[in-house]
Amino acid sequence: MVKKNPKSRFYNSPNAYEMMLIFNQILSDSSDINLTMNSLKKYNAGSDYILEPFGITEDDNDAQLSIVWSDKKYKYTPGDPSAENINVTLIEPSGKPSSVRPDIAEDGYCIYNLHNVQPGDWKLLIQYSTREAIGGTAGGFEFHTSIKTDLLLPANIKNGERFDIKIASRDDRQIDELSVKANISRPDYNIDEVLDRFAGELNSVQLDNDAENNQYTLLKKLRARKLQDESIDILPLKHLTLTSDFSGVDGDCSLSMDDTGNTGAYNVNVEIRGVDPVTKRPFKSLKAGTVIVE
Repeated sequence: MVKKNPKSRFYNSPNAYEMMLIFNQILSDSSDINLTMNSLKKYNAGSDYILEPFGITEDDNDAQLSIVWSDKKYKYTPGDPSAENINVTLIEPSGKPSSVRPDIAEDGYCIYNLHNVQPGDWKLLIQYSTREAIGGTAGGFEFHTSIKTDLLLPANIKNGERFDIKIASRDDRQIDELSVKANISRPDYNIDEVLDRFAGELNSVQLDNDAENNQYTLLKKLRARKLQDESIDILPLKHLTLTSDFSGVDGDCSLSMDDTGNTGAYNVNVEIRGVDPVTKRPFKSLKAGTVIVE
């Protein structure tokens, strides 16, 4: 289906706790909503805070913020953080804490629905005091933006082929001072060599009753076990960053990825920055997709 429909998109998540990042991206792509914040952070055991920036480009716009924790026992609190209670506060562009509270605060997540939001650089302040390390994602969505962009990626390519990371602006609207940064994670291993190296240990892996019994399922199970017991990743990823300044460029722009020596899933996360030519305010949009190298 992905090959037949150019608008289809394939997403890959090497870890279950990253799935919320994909959900945020799918919501943005399917609803013409601009994704301005999409982060995954580790909350270390103890007391600390996390500060996440997000921007509002246009006047009197609507926005939504979604904060999700990896364990449902953690909840939002408007007061001091303690144990399973996590404080979330919005910081206005002026630097003043906002009195706005979440519209929804349930076990493991909270959601803000913001209306007629003041444009500018906002921040999300998360304060916690936990007994154990947990994960948390933060997604920020701006509705009804006049600038809309698309990330165009090939679905599949052959091993060793180059692929382009293309940014297309809808309605041919130019973005001033446009810059693009692409973070790419790709396999840093040869799958056949890994299977051969750990052939003996794969025989000792016990699968769940409903799991498909093949060498790749066994390998994923062994990887999880070694990560937990030995902090060793037998399927390591290599991280690459491509950047380019497209100021003054009319129409579409693209970056080229040449390092495709290993087969597998190449996850592409793109940050698009520029200035809205109408409002003269900074513009930011986040896009993601996956290319399968065969």
